[in-house]
Amino acid sequence: MAECLAASGEPGRNYLWAGYTEFYRHTFAAFTRMARTIQSGGTAADVVN
Repeated sequence: MAECLAASGEPGRNYLWAGYTEFYRHTFAAFTRMARTIQSGGTAADVVN
């Protein structure tokens, strides 16, 4: 299972994220592309297209 770290770097705080990333690991590439599109100034329409 993925390592769980809080924003402060403490282990074991974000157990939901670890479960989510383990169960939905096949979506990581798509979420990464969506995040990069939005961070670079893209719109929601750019993500959908």
